[in-house]
Amino acid sequence: MKKMLPIKRYDGLDRTDKYECWTALRLSAALADDRFLPWYLENFISIMLDQHYCTMYHDFGSLTSLSLYNEPLIINEIYDKSNILARVIETLNNNGYINLYYDRYYLKGCDWYMREHYLHDILIYGYDTDERVIHFFDSEMNPSAADMTMDFDAFEKSFASSLKYLKIKKVEYCWQYILNLPLHEIYLKEPTPGRQINLTKIYEAIDSNLRGGEFICENYSTENVLFPTSYKSKKCRYGVSIFKGLYDELLNIVKEEGGYRENPNNRFISYGLLKITDNKKDLLYRLNYLNDNGFLKLSSNIAENIACMNHAIQAAYDLIIESAQEYNVEAVEKAQEKLKEAEKLDIQVLTEAKGLVYKAMQSKRLWY
Repeated sequence: MKKMLPIKRYDGLDRTDKYECWTALRLSAALADDRFLPWYLENFISIMLDQHYCTMYHDFGSLTSLSLYNEPLIINEIYDKSNILARVIETLNNNGYINLYYDRYYLKGCDWYMREHYLHDILIYGYDTDERVIHFFDSEMNPSAADMTMDFDAFEKSFASSLKYLKIKKVEYCWQYILNLPLHEIYLKEPTPGRQINLTKIYEAIDSNLRGGEFICENYSTENVLFPTSYKSKKCRYGVSIFKGLYDELLNIVKEEGGYRENPNNRFISYGLLKITDNKKDLLYRLNYLNDNGFLKLSSNIAENIACMNHAIQAAYDLIIESAQEYNVEAVEKAQEKLKEAEKLDIQVLTEAKGLVYKAMQSKRLWY
């Protein structure tokens, strides 16, 4: 017997910079039904830099992030883990997906196989009892969501091992509960007939990014954090203010201490730059969608400015990687200048995008 549920593929991606892994897995299920595209287009526009210098689409663990998928998905935690394989098959037969932690130590063909215990979350969307395999998606190893398989015996061992290490490392993995892990099932809801895109939500998100901003967190959490770095701030930053957080605070710390390559957690500086780059590509995707569907008329200015902006960010990224290999204060300073250049271009992009969406709201509502 075989059962395969559809998932959204991300052809052409060679790294998971578009979304956090926990986001990529849920979106691969939600966007399997393209009727949820309007919901998607209204979200994942705003971007933030948290107190630990992690760049994300939402404040991790906030009420906004916890309710984000309420429209497309039903997420049920599973507490009985006694027969995981039977539960996977039962859920899939009921057209549900399974999201869980597994241990790559048991995954043949990967770098961790029988060498090192490495836990990560996956989305299971199929099984084959004749071949005795599950079909799954691990976004960190496989950003394009190409089909991956694991035999039944190895899967059961892998899941049992993940539970063992989660218990041992409770503090390290305390944030998993925000993601309904270590085990839950996902069902797609029935889309709302004739669901239209909400231009106001897109406008407000663009405006929020353009205004930017920051606020002080004197007593920020040291627990439910994903990637705590050695450089912690008291500030959260949004939109264009992220650039200043990177070039005026974090990179100045790196420059003063001169220990970038000694601190592997600072890879989140470069990860943040990748996230900003993709965020702008995604904004252009939304504007092209609105253009193609007659909401607005898009000029070439935004696309050209985004290309220039991402070129500047890529240059900063390359300089930071160079400095990480062999510390070079001049490379860090050049990276700071490139980020200031990108900041100016981002303001231009967001200003024009805001105006276009505002005119679209007027034309649709006021009929002129």
